[in-house]
Amino acid sequence: MTVGQQMTVDLAPGSGVYAWDRPQLIGSALQLVSAAGGYPSRDPMQALFRAVSPGTAIVSSLSDAPCLHARPRCMIAQRV
Repeated sequence: MTVGQQMTVDLAPGSGVYAWDRPQLIGSALQLVSAAGGYPSRDPMQALFRAVSPGTAIVSSLSDAPCLHARPRCMIAQRV
């Protein structure tokens, strides 16, 4: 990407009750412009990033079950 270009990330919910968390950004080359959907809703996660400087960036997101954030937590199987 060149400085000023934008990148959209669209993540559909997984099977069952899984939903994507808000994307995390490591590095200074990108800036999060907007994010919508994802956990705690079952709406697709949509994020817009803009390249703001030369360099590298890592964009990541996790998907898990909302009941894992409840008290008490659910006891569903987990995997890496």
